[in-house]
Amino acid sequence: MTLSLIMPQNAKRYARSPDFNHQTAPDKLLSEHNLKAGTWGKLCVDKGEVRYFRAGCDTPDVILQSGDLHVIPTQQMHFIQVGENAKFYIEFWRV
Repeated sequence: MTLSLIMPQNAKRYARSPDFNHQTAPDKLLSEHNLKAGTWGKLCVDKGEVRYFRAGCDTPDVILQSGDLHVIPTQQMHFIQVGENAKFYIEFWRV
């Protein structure tokens, strides 16, 4: 398991998305968006592959596989691409 970035030490989880896959991933996640100020995300991949991109980039920042985690910084514009056999969810954290 990997944790690509570190969120603030005093951050606490306050919400979790449902599990998503290639067919159920909301359009918002697949297009450029950001988290509101003071909120960090933790992208958690249970199965398959999810690619994380910063907005405006053609190359993924990170390619996540089963068991990988990636911290999404507050207010960073980004989007994801979901592999056909992927299963993932997002946790939301704040200070």
